[in-house]
Amino acid sequence: MFHRIRERKPIPFLYCVVLPFWESAVLEIYEYHELLSDLYEEKEVVIVGLAAGKEDALVLVRRIIDDLASEGKIENVEWYFCGEET
Repeated sequence: MFHRIRERKPIPFLYCVVLPFWESAVLEIYEYHELLSDLYEEKEVVIVGLAAGKEDALVLVRRIIDDLASEGKIENVEWYFCGEET
């Protein structure tokens, strides 16, 4: 899979958790094929997690944020999940 990502080859159903492109987020979720578009070609894409679907990606983000909170690296965890039942 990592080889296919390096080669920018399509991978169906893959979701990527990435460091944010915009300052308003801690992490962002994108479908892998979206990151292959011209819009992101000039941006540095730092993938911090991979998931087999959007629901799995949401669970992964929740775990990462919970880990950051337990290590004291972020506060007010509920802010990161606005609109999500916790």
